[in-house]
Amino acid sequence: MIEGTVKEIIGVVIDVDFTGGELPPIYNALEVNGDDAPTDGRLVLEVQQHLGENLVRCVAMDATDGL
Repeated sequence: MIEGTVKEIIGVVIDVDFTGGELPPIYNALEVNGDDAPTDGRLVLEVQQHLGENLVRCVAMDATDGL
């Protein structure tokens, strides 16, 4: 499992940093778990773009309020 850190949130668009250098493939699903997730402790993101510098741009499949 690859772990990343949420770096920026603009509406449903979320940039995630993967400092280990291994990026998830485009169209893969990511999960935000635990207390940070606004709904039921889980938020699903879909990877849309590799931005470079270990960043991926994702789209949230639910509201991001409270992240």
